[in-house]
Amino acid sequence: MPKHPSCCLAFPFALAFAATADAATYVVDNTSADAGVSACNDATANDCSLAGAVAKANASTGVVDTIHFNIPTSDPGCHATQGWCVIAGSGDVTVNEALTIDGFTQPGASANTIAANVGGLNAIHKIQINPALKFTAPGTVRGLVLNGRGNNQVYPLKYSNPNATTTEFLIEGNAFGEALDGGISMVTWAFVLESRQPVRVGGLQPAQRNLFCKAGAAIVNHTNTGKVKAYGNLFGVNADGNTMTGCGPAEAIDGNWPYYDDDYTYFGSNDPNGRNIVDDGSCISDSPNDQRNTDAKLGGFDLNGGIGATFMPLADSPALDYAQDCPATDQRGYPRPLGAGCDVGAIERGALVFLPLTRR
Repeated sequence: MPKHPSCCLAFPFALAFAATADAATYVVDNTSADAGVSACNDATANDCSLAGAVAKANASTGVVDTIHFNIPTSDPGCHATQGWCVIAGSGDVTVNEALTIDGFTQPGASANTIAANVGGLNAIHKIQINPALKFTAPGTVRGLVLNGRGNNQVYPLKYSNPNATTTEFLIEGNAFGEALDGGISMVTWAFVLESRQPVRVGGLQPAQRNLFCKAGAAIVNHTNTGKVKAYGNLFGVNADGNTMTGCGPAEAIDGNWPYYDDDYTYFGSNDPNGRNIVDDGSCISDSPNDQRNTDAKLGGFDLNGGIGATFMPLADSPALDYAQDCPATDQRGYPRPLGAGCDVGAIERGALVFLPLTRR
């Protein structure tokens, strides 16, 4: 009986299919610094450290793997009631293959939902990483607290990709220089670029906004061809113009390096959602929407209505009527806008008169 021709074709196709690996998601379930804790079996507890998950991803080529977090608050590196966790370690954790690390997947964490052109930041971070992350391949770093404590506070994130690519390296929704555990924060550089590949820091969506706190220089570009776009971020201050708790002044862009060229750094976007707010004039801005060297001219931290104290913009504040596409009410539930546009920040300044209710 003659053989069916299809039987001779199926085998090489099967080999080709088997040689193509599928992208994987590794779930970090402890705060250990041990790269050997790398089984990363979802059915087994306490078997996947961050370093171990990165080691697994580095062994997988041709795909974009993802790292999620599900660390129980009973872990020694976590706060039992507040729910945050600190990943231990020192030096660099090096990522050599395309990878997404998403801290917003930790239970209780959530991305910012307030638009950049309205003002404010309500992201909740639950994962702090002490060792520095060093990427030599494209990737996404999202929803993490990065302070470089395990790297002698030099830098918490570096991108050093030697290969040609058009894929953007994405930095979204992170808090640089803060410390969930109240320890020492990063004080030197936040993000160091040693790659000639494109990078986007922040973005036009609320969830993409980064906070840079206590950074000597937030973004250091060591190359004259690496295209950097910095959109919608907070440098040293929050969107209300107030210094964030524990933050010092932050130089947004370091232009003193010999390979720095501002022709390759795009700071700000003409889209209002891409506004950066900076507490000094150190940045290079391509956007008329950015505000630099700006005194927000706010009143004291007072009870202005609502459930808590707020900062009311003064009558000559640049925050007045500057926001766009704002919600219909401010933080207190009062209507906005009361002028030509909404005021940047949590509350709207204006003359509101409330008459008492009387019974006839």
